[in-house]
Amino acid sequence: MTERDAIQKRLEEGFEAVALWHLPAASGGPEIPSLLLVHPDGQKLLCHMKDPEAIAFVAGLVKEKKAVIGYDLRVYCSGIGSSTILGRKLHLNSVVDELCASLGWDASVSKYPHTFEVAFTVEGEQESLLAQKLDEVRRVVLALSLRNRLGFVVAASPSAPRWRVPVFSGLLGIEERSVDAPTQEQLAYVERVCAHPDASVAAAALQDLYSQVSDNARITVGWAAIEHVFDCRARHLLDKCELRSLLDVVGCLDNIPAGKRERLREILRDPNLVSFERRNDRIARNISERTGVALEEALKKVKSLANERGGRVHTLLNRAKPPAQHVGFIEETLWAIIDDCIDGPNPFSH
Repeated sequence: MTERDAIQKRLEEGFEAVALWHLPAASGGPEIPSLLLVHPDGQKLLCHMKDPEAIAFVAGLVKEKKAVIGYDLRVYCSGIGSSTILGRKLHLNSVVDELCASLGWDASVSKYPHTFEVAFTVEGEQESLLAQKLDEVRRVVLALSLRNRLGFVVAASPSAPRWRVPVFSGLLGIEERSVDAPTQEQLAYVERVCAHPDASVAAAALQDLYSQVSDNARITVGWAAIEHVFDCRARHLLDKCELRSLLDVVGCLDNIPAGKRERLREILRDPNLVSFERRNDRIARNISERTGVALEEALKKVKSLANERGGRVHTLLNRAKPPAQHVGFIEETLWAIIDDCIDGPNPFSH
């Protein structure tokens, strides 16, 4: 009986060709092509092959079995906001029951806090249908937010293909993480941080930054912290004599209405509007002086962060996720302030 005939016999017995592996030989020689066969009753066989005809036959079988026949999508919808913190709990059972009844969804209350899950199965190879299902969930989540005056978001939406022979499920859940208790050394360090004005502000800003759940909030909170710690009083571009001369000239512009002239004089007096050094330049210079970052690099990052923050504050349009360097720059700068204020090694990893 040839190797191919032997494999064919196993297939007729109900075994499925699952995977073709190339295993290293015990003697260190060439790799050995090996076929994994799985039976519905749980039996598994590993068939080693040498015959090129059998290897080609098996390769065709495995390729066919690996064909994608659909996709699985699981959407995690979480409530966020003041009603979900400080030990409070959201009761989502009635929401899940209503969504299942009215929309025909396969929804359930999740083991994760303040979260329910919606499962979808998409048949065929049209992966684009996943995006349609996800958009449908997002619209319902928006309606939940408006109905309950509570922030609801799509927390995660893992998806995975389904193969003709599913050896295992590739669908993953929400990422979980452990939380470490602070050491005695870290607690003592925090005592020193809280006693220092600038270090305590930077530490509180880091805590606030880590507490935000949206990109807009992280950027806004981070920029506010940078301005608070590093901005300084603006110095007027003109000295007193120069400013007085310019104001006198404006007062003589009779062809401009008096109200507009006075408004112009107010603008010219304001050092924040007519400054010797622009705000971003002042902040970057202070960052460079206190943290040791090159001035040119600090200025580039401050301008980029200011633009990102301005774009998010002055429009409600959807924006792409902020580049990682924005939040990273904020975090690194705040930690640098703490290091600058507190003598000795920092026991926190950052």
